[in-house]
Amino acid sequence: MSTRSGFTLLEVLVALTIVVTAWAGIAAALPRLIGPSPAERAALAVEDVLRQAREAAHEGRSPVTVRLQDGGRTVAAPSLGARADLPADIVARLEGVRGWGSTGAGGPIVANDEAAIVFLPDGSSSGGRVTLSDLTLAAPEAPAASDTPAPTSAPTSTTPVASVHVSWLTSRIERH
Repeated sequence: MSTRSGFTLLEVLVALTIVVTAWAGIAAALPRLIGPSPAERAALAVEDVLRQAREAAHEGRSPVTVRLQDGGRTVAAPSLGARADLPADIVARLEGVRGWGSTGAGGPIVANDEAAIVFLPDGSSSGGRVTLSDLTLAAPEAPAASDTPAPTSAPTSTTPVASVHVSWLTSRIERH
């Protein structure tokens, strides 16, 4: 009978394999356990408003416009009453058309001083992108050249954390 104590190499390898497999399973499930971030939830809400607008344009046979409201804190389709209110630290920037289309009365669907995404009854759209930025991740501002201190209001540059794209040809909506 042997009096040596300890583990064999095979026993150590089996134990390490079990530990690594357990950690891999935990790491894979962690995002689902924690849940989506505020930016991901905001992107889902924006995507939902865009999908509602696309479906309403197709079913109602009239254009539906999606605009920003409240200084980029809300993405809305006013004609539907659909809106996505964003968290306090998330702001949206809409890149879409300006001064586009006309209504039956001859006025533009989208005025020149605003950006919007317009969904048309034929399944196409004006296209565009809604970019969501996190104000808590604002890039540091460059120091001012003059001796006067820069205002300390809202940051002028923010870090994009998510975006939702709308294809102009097919009205396909994709979250990035």
